[in-house]
Amino acid sequence: MKFIEDLTISLLREKPFYAYLLTQMQKIPQKDVPIAAVSLKDGIPQFYYNVSGFEKNCANKKEMLGVIEHELIHLIAGHTVRRGNRQPGIWNLACDFVANQLVSYPLPKIALKVENHDLPLGLAVEEYYELLKKKENRGKGGRSEGKASQEIQNDLGTTNGEMRQTSQTSEGGEQEENEDLNEKYKYLHTTWDDSDELGSELAEALVKEMVKDAYAKSRGEIPQSISHFVKNLVDSRLNWKKIMRMFIARSRAHNRKPTWKKVNRRFPEENPGYKKDYYSNLLVAIDTSGSISSRELSQFAAEIERIQQSKSKITVVECDAAIQKVYELKKKADLDLHFHGRGGTNFNPVFDYVRKSKIKPDAIIYLTDGFGPAPQKPFPIPTLWVITEKGRKPVEWGKEVKLQV
Repeated sequence: MKFIEDLTISLLREKPFYAYLLTQMQKIPQKDVPIAAVSLKDGIPQFYYNVSGFEKNCANKKEMLGVIEHELIHLIAGHTVRRGNRQPGIWNLACDFVANQLVSYPLPKIALKVENHDLPLGLAVEEYYELLKKKENRGKGGRSEGKASQEIQNDLGTTNGEMRQTSQTSEGGEQEENEDLNEKYKYLHTTWDDSDELGSELAEALVKEMVKDAYAKSRGEIPQSISHFVKNLVDSRLNWKKIMRMFIARSRAHNRKPTWKKVNRRFPEENPGYKKDYYSNLLVAIDTSGSISSRELSQFAAEIERIQQSKSKITVVECDAAIQKVYELKKKADLDLHFHGRGGTNFNPVFDYVRKSKIKPDAIIYLTDGFGPAPQKPFPIPTLWVITEKGRKPVEWGKEVKLQV
């Protein structure tokens, strides 16, 4: 960990935005990754790194920082989840064309340079994708690629940012003209498959939250090359419904079952794919104190119904200054719309109940206006405060989302 911590400190001094982004990710040493990789596995942002890969491929610390910046740009630009039904190998190359133009640090020699591939600068990922598809089709037809460089065989994102030389070249040193680019590069950025399973909306909400936090902590100091990406993420209003779904996704576990109905991306003809059945054990607390209006209670009920759609096991706790009712919500009809309480407000009883009871939720969702005493120390279970339009978060710990009318 010291290796990546030293690089994070360097980023903090030189480009704090990237440092604050990186600190929000799980740092995982991974020998299977040639240099570095990113993913949003199960809604958790992860940064994989291989120390020996960094040392072997990077000439100095600046190039190491360039690799990290390259990976974070993939995350910010949404490359990990925007592929859709496009051919994965060609999509991977197109993403690296874009990312490497935006990196402000020097890059290792093996990094792909767009200007050496007879392609214009400054295009979007989708535009590079279409151009590469045309190049591949011409190659399969036996027509010359002209100035197509050997450098297209080198990728600064292989297996999600890993760097390695993968292509075979002819005796003259140029790339084989009729090479199937999609087949050759489809296993690059393999950790992006985990992000793909999360879904684009959840991934977008998660990245927006990360970027806003890094932007605020770095006081708006961001590299000029990515300012348009960051501005779009910071200026847009987060959809709180997406955030709630994201929070549930990050707190839930899953069973991984083999199935022939899903293609195995690594070995499509030899092994079955995998289906993930997600589940969560959630405790949803409802503030039933007198400061909560009937309209707000109706909003709470509507949101609980939406949470119920997440295939979660839900325990509902009604509480004003004391716990009034606890029950399990198995189906929509079980939701009690005759809320009990309407006295004063105190959030402590709910957390005391969780601490003492046999219920061990994966997460706590508290619907409230936030006006009342709450535990001052962070609770060990992830907590989401869903605050009414004019309310406020009662404590600094936990995540917050505002209800909108």
